[in-house]
Formats: sequence, C-alpha cells, structure tokens
Amino acid sequence: MPYVPGVANDVFISYAHTDNEASSDRERWVSRFVGHLDRELKRRIGLASDEELKIYFDERSTRTNDLLETFKENARSSAAFVAILSPSYLARDWPQAELAAFTSASNCTGRIFLIESLPAERSYPPVLASLKRAQFWTQPEHSETKQRLSPDEKQWDSKVQDVADHIKTLLRTLRDAGGLEQAIRVTPLVDRPSPPLRTVLLAQVTDDLNEDRDQVRRFLEQYGVATLPNGTYPQGGKDFVQAVEADLAKAGFFVQLLGRTAARCPPDLPNGYARQQYEMAKAVAEIRKDFSLLLWRQPELDPAAVTNNDRVLLTTPETMAMGLESFKAEIVKRIEQANAPKRRGLERDPDTGIHVFINAVEQDQGIAESVQKDFLRNGCKAFLPIYDGEPAQLRADLEDKINWCDALVLVYGDAHPRWISSQAMAYSKLKRTRTEHRGCFLICRAPPQPKPKHGVAMPELREIDYVAGSPDDPIKQVVAELRA
Repeated sequence: MPYVPGVANDVFISYAHTDNEASSDRERWVSRFVGHLDRELKRRIGLASDEELKIYFDERSTRTNDLLETFKENARSSAAFVAILSPSYLARDWPQAELAAFTSASNCTGRIFLIESLPAERSYPPVLASLKRAQFWTQPEHSETKQRLSPDEKQWDSKVQDVADHIKTLLRTLRDAGGLEQAIRVTPLVDRPSPPLRTVLLAQVTDDLNEDRDQVRRFLEQYGVATLPNGTYPQGGKDFVQAVEADLAKAGFFVQLLGRTAARCPPDLPNGYARQQYEMAKAVAEIRKDFSLLLWRQPELDPAAVTNNDRVLLTTPETMAMGLESFKAEIVKRIEQANAPKRRGLERDPDTGIHVFINAVEQDQGIAESVQKDFLRNGCKAFLPIYDGEPAQLRADLEDKINWCDALVLVYGDAHPRWISSQAMAYSKLKRTRTEHRGCFLICRAPPQPKPKHGVAMPELREIDYVAGSPDDPIKQVVAELRA
C-alpha cells in the first residue's frame, strides 16, 4: 500500500533550543535523538527518502516572532507531536505555544509523544500530565544528580526504538484510514482506560535493573497490557507515596524486579523506595482479592549474600527466582488466567455451539444479515456489529465480539480494502490475548465484482465468494471445518 501521510508533517519536534546547545554537532543531544529517530522510523515504515517521511525539526538557536507563527502552523498540521521535556521546556514560551497550537487543531489523543530528557522540577501542563513519558535520564544510586542518557549508552538505542515503534503504529493507523482528517472523522483516536486486570504497575527499580524493567514493559505492551506509571515517580516520601497509591488503585498486578543493590532511602522513607512500594502493594492485596503481586530475582542471586535493607524482599512468598524471559511469560500467563472468565463481553451458553461475529460496514449490512441467516441455518449463533453509539462504545463492542467469537467474518462488499486491512490488523492484535485459539477468519467477497486486492494474508484466513440468496451454501463447509 502506498504511503499516504495526508498531513503537512508526519512528526513535529518541539524542544527548548537551550537543550540542544553545544560546542560540536556530536554533543547536540536533541539533534542526535532526532537523527536516530528518523532512521528508525524509515526502517520500520520501509521508506528511504525525506520526501516520504517528513520530520519538522528546526535547529536554529536564534528565533523571532515571525518564526514562531511558522512553527505553530507546522505543529497544527502534523500527525505526531514529539515533546523533548526538560526544566527548560516548561520554562520557555515557545515550546508551550507549539504545544497549544497542536492541541487546538483537532483531537490530539494518542498523537503526543513525550521524551523526558531530564525530569521537570515543576508540574507538567494538564495535557501532558497523564501521558506516558519515555525516560531518557538516569540517577545513580545514592546520588541526587540526574543525568541525561548519552547516545553512546546501552539503553539509548532500545529507548529510541520504543518511541519509533509507537510513532510507526500511529502513522500506519492514519495511513490505513486515508489520512489524519479521515481517521478522526471515521474512527476518532480515543484512548479507553485499560481495565485493572489488564494493567500492571511496574515498580520503580534501582539503576542496574532499568533495562530489565524496560524489557518487561515492552513485552507486556506487545500483549496489549497497559503499564504504570506513565512516567517517573516523584522522588520524595510524601509525593512518592501519593503517586504510587493512585496507580495501585488503577492496576490489577504489581510487578517488582529485585537485585543486590539497595534502593535509595529518602529522609521521610527510612525503609527505602523498594520496600515502601512492596508494603503498599501488599496492603492492597489484603483488601482486593483480584490484586496480585509478582516479584522477581535472578536464580543465581543468593539472598544470604545480600546484607542491605532490601534483603527481606528477596525471600517473600511472591518472589520468583527464574530467568527474566520465563518471568515475563509468567506475568502474561497470570494476566490471561485472571481475564479468562471476564474478558468476553458476551457470556456463552454451556453448550458447545459455534459463535460467529459477522463484521461489516453499514453499507453492507443487508449482506451481513443474509450471512447471519446462513450461519443460523447451519446451527451456529451469529452476531452483527452495532452502528449507533459513542465511538468508544462501538470500539468496545467490536473488541468484545472479536475476543468472544469462534469465527470472525468480514463482509467485503462495498467496504474499502483499507477497512478489510484495518479489521484484520485488529483481529490479529486481539487474538494474541485469547485463551482459546480455535476458530477461523473468513472474508466473504460479495458484489460488486471484481474486488480490489486487500493485501491481507494470514494462516487461518479463508475467502469465499458470497451471493445473498444463492441456492449454493458456501457457509456449510466453513461450519464443518469449525466442528472438526
């Protein structure tokens, strides 16, 4: 499928120019980040030229009011907004004006990406406060100094790749919908809060475990599991406790990685950050029966050899001594077990009947109803989508039915091939969270013919030509295979 941006810029980079000042190009932190991001995005989207992927990034250190108007216009016409956060970013008027221009243009949900090069000493603006932030800084243990992550450090590459993956997903969604305006008009980019049983609080860890924690987060996000916190917790007893408490109320799982290094102990948290988080989570688990704790340490780590204050955590009943890959799989297993009886929005009868979801655009509703009758005639239970309601409600209904069904059927009549492709992508993503993998994915090609190619290829995909009212029953063979 050709690349269709549908906007003036794909990505707008907003930053305080003082954060990029240096004596040499190699030392310009923001420039190196943008260059790396540009390469990773092109590699993921499959592009090679600047004509196809447009990143608006102005490196001039001298700025005038007429330039600001240009920047604001470019921000308004961009698909993605990347803010390089720092104390300087929040203290400067220019970045705030760019952010205001972007958020005023249209629905910005899911289109702002935050890069925290250094944590801010003041509160973030409301539009940014609840968004997930990529941490590009470190704080050595037993030190109050925070340092920007160097492009030469090991974590840098994986963190840039994370950001590129998320932006790629947004750009691909917009491309499949035909551009930004079309995407917002047809399927608004709405974020729905994740249910607690699919939300994990990843505890703050010591510096030596930051990369392991990032691996766990990336792994969980691949399975559609939300993670908290969105950024970094405030460092200081009272504020830290309040932030963790708020996230515990949103999560169903508490995951903590442990090592031999002791966590920091601020004056008002004498037991340290690690033990404070565990004790708070333990208290929640005693009240909420649906709340689970999973702690991890490397199997070769001998608790007897650890003498610091956090040693007690290495031997709690919830602590697992295993490889990190096994632990990641165990987290997902626990999440799926917790969701198995509740994830489906529709309760099945206690029989072994076949349950079919027939998805179609509204123009193909008549054909979908005919397909439904054919499945009913073959002893199946078949459901259609709903078309009236709030966008978030329609999306929830769609996801519930895809998760619940034995067979997903797409009616390919008047539907655009992009719609077929986007529904196939949604099915592919959601099927990874199912506890049962039985079933099939069926595309019913209906008039008008011939059909444009939709570009979908999956092992379980079947396609049939379907004509409403035909004496031939093409659904019969599909049902026979499902019963086999």
